[in-house]
Amino acid sequence: MLPEKRTRRVSTPLVIGSLPVVVAAGSWLTNVLTDGWNPWLFGVLAVVVAVSSGLTVAAERAAGNLRAVHREPVPVPAPIWLDVPPRNRHFTGREDLLAGLDLRTADSADPAVTALVPHALYGLGGVGKTHLAIEFTHRHRSAFDLVAWMPAEQEAVLRSAWLNLARTMGIAESETLERTVDMVRDGLRRGIPFRRWLVVFDNAEDPATLRPYLPEAAQPHSTGRVLITSRNRTWHSLADTVEVEVLHRDESVALLRKRNPGVTDTDAGRLAEQLGDLPLALRTVLADPVRLDRAMTQVGRLSLARLDKARGTIQVHRLVQAVVRARLQPNDQAELRSAAQRLLAAAVSSAPWVDEPASWPAHGLITAHLRSAGCVESADRHIQELVLQHIRYLEVRGDSASAHRLAREAWNRWGELLGPDHQLTLRAALSLVEAARTLGEQFTVTPLLEETLSRARRALGETHRVTLKIANSYGGSLRLAGDFRRAYRLDLVTLDRACDTSGETDVFTIRVRNNLAADLRHLGRFADAFALDEENVALRELVLGPHHPDTLYSRWMCGLDRYYLGAHERAHEMIRTVLPEIEADLGAFHVRALQTSAYVTHPSEPAGALSLAVRTLELHRQVYGKEHPATVAALVATAVVERRNNEFGAAARHGREAVALARHVLGADHWITLAAEAGCALDEATTGDLPNAYQLLRAVYERSVAISGAGHPHTLARAANLVRVGRRAFDGAMEQRLRAEIGAAMGLEPGDVVPLLARRRGRGWVECPVEVPPY
Repeated sequence: MLPEKRTRRVSTPLVIGSLPVVVAAGSWLTNVLTDGWNPWLFGVLAVVVAVSSGLTVAAERAAGNLRAVHREPVPVPAPIWLDVPPRNRHFTGREDLLAGLDLRTADSADPAVTALVPHALYGLGGVGKTHLAIEFTHRHRSAFDLVAWMPAEQEAVLRSAWLNLARTMGIAESETLERTVDMVRDGLRRGIPFRRWLVVFDNAEDPATLRPYLPEAAQPHSTGRVLITSRNRTWHSLADTVEVEVLHRDESVALLRKRNPGVTDTDAGRLAEQLGDLPLALRTVLADPVRLDRAMTQVGRLSLARLDKARGTIQVHRLVQAVVRARLQPNDQAELRSAAQRLLAAAVSSAPWVDEPASWPAHGLITAHLRSAGCVESADRHIQELVLQHIRYLEVRGDSASAHRLAREAWNRWGELLGPDHQLTLRAALSLVEAARTLGEQFTVTPLLEETLSRARRALGETHRVTLKIANSYGGSLRLAGDFRRAYRLDLVTLDRACDTSGETDVFTIRVRNNLAADLRHLGRFADAFALDEENVALRELVLGPHHPDTLYSRWMCGLDRYYLGAHERAHEMIRTVLPEIEADLGAFHVRALQTSAYVTHPSEPAGALSLAVRTLELHRQVYGKEHPATVAALVATAVVERRNNEFGAAARHGREAVALARHVLGADHWITLAAEAGCALDEATTGDLPNAYQLLRAVYERSVAISGAGHPHTLARAANLVRVGRRAFDGAMEQRLRAEIGAAMGLEPGDVVPLLARRRGRGWVECPVEVPPY
């Protein structure tokens, strides 16, 4: 068999471009054969051939590029589809409403600043608002890069949906859900990473509740769209409202006949009239009793519920729920409610403990159902435990506001049902206090915590685990209030009792030891804190593993202790090692990650440092009061910045106030008190009173050597200032004696040079930053 002959198609540009060459060649040949050689004609023909050849090559290349583009089209990425319900294949009518929800932008003289206002679909329950929004979303799917469906009937469910949206946008969770919401809204506003987006808030009830979540588009960076469905008609201040009424009669007839082709137009019209053209009723009127094994299929076929097989969820409309409840006897209602509660408990029964991230997806699925299933009202101990677990879940996910609401409901209900001294009531009160503390209300709930601790001690005893947990929390409140000594004494007792009742390796015992180390840090006993934190690292690695968030936290605390002990380079090395793991586990914007990174970054002095320091001081005075340790530290820091900005009068006033408050609040030997006194000595030197400045600095230096050691950075800073004041107040001989004395205190040989003193010779004053450790 002969091989197949391969042919090559001649391109159109090549044929067209070759015609001038053929014509030129023919003209030259005619010229030669008739008139003889004509050099001018030959030159013109040569130019024609050259130009034609160049144009031909260019055309051929262009055609080749076009063919290449045609052969390899650039794929258009599919839009991100986040929790959008499936399309209703029986959707009928509503074309006028859909036309009003097209993708036109708002009228504006400047398209660059055009913002699309939200559209709110409102109307009676069952008129089809949600299905209208679903149909609009599916029809315009290709117009968006991101479509996110947000269940908004319960704020806790809405807040959980925002966490999913944050993950979809590549945004790390922050220490609070409010900050995560702000970052998501900012990303949508700037069009990063999705420029064209649609966010649908389904079943939103209260405009005031939804307002903090509404994103806005900043064109041309983003062209976003917001759609709201609601039974509430008071959305005019936030959105363009569109009323969704019952179906037109012809639409009702069409829907009924689509669902049941055997129904005549006349019968369908009479039925629609009896049902008031309500779409939900027209999905449900054809229901017949079915057996249990076919119940869900029938429910889905009749649109009594929305089935999502991909996600394994069933959503029943509120009107269907109301009709079913109305038909049930009280005993049947209680039995079914109990069954629903047991199903919720079973959904999380196999999940790890709620502090483990692996358990969060399971808890996230039941958030929407706890309240509707009446879990807080249940007298079943397992369901009550489920409520407490879920409060903790909301707290660790950063949704402290929802945790606070659920904890208050449980505390009030269980107080009535079980009494104020029952351990479940006491645990609910503890959850309420801890959520309030996260929300910044720690001072308002302190009386409740004190009362809860007293009740627990009377009802359960001093060594009961619930009592110890409440006592541990009270120690944290004392620490936040700045009463470090009382916090230390209470936590010391709590640790001894926890060790006796639960053992050294118990997770709660380790947590109490962690809090005791925090007390020691705030008291300035950094070496003792470091010893406890080292024990915690070893215990948590043994019990929880080396990469558990609590283990990473203890490793960070060890680095923090080293920082305050003056081993800055070693501390930075330890903190840099643990920071990536903390960010990977908790997110770059979690409070632990932000606090950790603060100790390894050293930004240059900003131009507005002075105004920032003054504002920070005023804020501390308003929030904590003037005698709180954090306020005293802010006062010392403000004086430091004022000296650097040559505001010597203000620095002197703040310095004197800081010394008096530090001695009163923290004691004479606290490291913040020493920093305040060292600053006052510099103020004296600045005004020219060098002898008094020398005496003050010498006293501070000697106490620093005794408390922190001669090699501590703070001690060395005071030594450098002492040498400078001695040289200016007396003579060079005094300077040499001081250098020798400082070297001896550091263990140096006579004649050795103290590096810091050598570098600082002739320069300005040395002051170290005043930073209060994390609570």
